[in-house]
Amino acid sequence: MTTSTTISGIYIDYSAYVWAYGHSPRGKGGWVFYLGDEDEPRFYQGTFSQAKKLAVNDAKTAGYWKIKISA
Repeated sequence: MTTSTTISGIYIDYSAYVWAYGHSPRGKGGWVFYLGDEDEPRFYQGTFSQAKKLAVNDAKTAGYWKIKISA
């Protein structure tokens, strides 16, 4: 089971999600991401793939190298 990946140089950590739900994130709905060292979550709608792409773009724009997906 995948608990992380790297896209365009941005490390994406799925471990909290996998621990809570027992599987990698997938499907359509609302997604919560923490970018870099930000304390406030960012919310995205759509498929997980769409949300992940938007979060990666936001992280790159903000100069972060890491994203964490909330459970």
